[in-house]
Amino acid sequence: MREVYAVKWWVSGVAICCVAVVSAAADQIQLTTGETLHGTIVKQSKEHVILNHSVLGPLNIASEYIASVAVAQEVQLEGGSEATGKLAKKPNTGVPQKSGSDPGALPGLFDMEMFENWDVRLLMGLTGSDGNSQTANIRIGLEADRKDKDNRARFKSIYNYATSEGDTTRNQFNAETTIDWLMPNSPWFSFVQGVYDFDEFKTWDHRVSGFAGFGYEVIMSPEVELITRTGGGVTKEFGGADDIRPEGLVSAGLLRWNLTDRQTVTGEVTFFPDLSDLERFRTIAKVDWQIKLDHQEGMKFKVGLEHEHESLTDGSKKHNDLKFYGTLVVEF
Repeated sequence: MREVYAVKWWVSGVAICCVAVVSAAADQIQLTTGETLHGTIVKQSKEHVILNHSVLGPLNIASEYIASVAVAQEVQLEGGSEATGKLAKKPNTGVPQKSGSDPGALPGLFDMEMFENWDVRLLMGLTGSDGNSQTANIRIGLEADRKDKDNRARFKSIYNYATSEGDTTRNQFNAETTIDWLMPNSPWFSFVQGVYDFDEFKTWDHRVSGFAGFGYEVIMSPEVELITRTGGGVTKEFGGADDIRPEGLVSAGLLRWNLTDRQTVTGEVTFFPDLSDLERFRTIAKVDWQIKLDHQEGMKFKVGLEHEHESLTDGSKKHNDLKFYGTLVVEF
């Protein structure tokens, strides 16, 4: 049964890679927030642009949020003019339009505005050897985030698979969704977070967690962002003790530091105490260094380190799990 999970995520990784290849030749929209969206422009006017995204579906983007547009082919605009394949600056045109406010606009994903204008990234890493030793390491992930004046959302998922001399040494999958509700003119916000974990080499097979609480924006500037969170929730493990336990969540900080216009460092340390047994806890610490590649627009290279500690394990399992990785990041 465990081998089935590995095959499923291999197939998922190949499908995601195909989506990234298709988007390479697509139209491009540069947002004022810095994100870049790829797809096919199906309608363009002074008020908005409708982009058919390969993952998110049709997106209705107000011109106020568009910095520039580059189209792979000529498209017909409202009013009879044509857009060329050159990069064109788009002026701000007032109050943003909501999807559904224009009768001719196509609905977004699930017809919900909160799913529009996501910054989506595909992560791919692969190493191996075949000679005196046979090894293979795969790291595939998908990340997405967005922010407006009312809320901020982040989704990230990662699959790690490794073999040595034909034996599986790592088989892990993690998916996490965090939604922040911002307070007007205040650094405080509330949040909810859901996490799913699969790990073949833990005392459990699957773990599901849900948390809620409050956060504080310590620093929010173009160069540095530092965010803290404190809350609580529950964690359920399957395939091991199968217990449900209350857990706290204390995030020492989500740090994003733009060293230059091409280099960004991110880091996060989170502490999860067992509220029913304070001697039991787990911690997760991550740090990434991301470099923008010169030769390809929308592609970056990321190297990182991730450490997870669990205070309670059985006799055959280690308390610490340390991962080093290097991945190619493709934005679309």
